[in-house]
Amino acid sequence: LCLDEPLAALDEELHGEMCRLLERVHRETGVTILHITHSPSEARRLAGCHFRLADGKVLCDE
Repeated sequence: LCLDEPLAALDEELHGEMCRLLERVHRETGVTILHITHSPSEARRLAGCHFRLADGKVLCDE
C-alpha cells in the first residue's frame, strides 16, 4: 500500500483516527505500507523502519 502524505491536511482528531486505522490495517493484514511524509514525528510513530532521502539518495536508514 503506497500512501503519499495521507495525513498532511487532516485536523488533529482525524489525524489520530487515521494513524490508528493504518496501524490496525498493518497489524490485521500484514500488508506492507510505504508511507511518504515530511513529518519526522509521524514517521517515527508509524514506521517499523524508515529512510531519509535527499536528491534521490538515501541519507540514512533506521
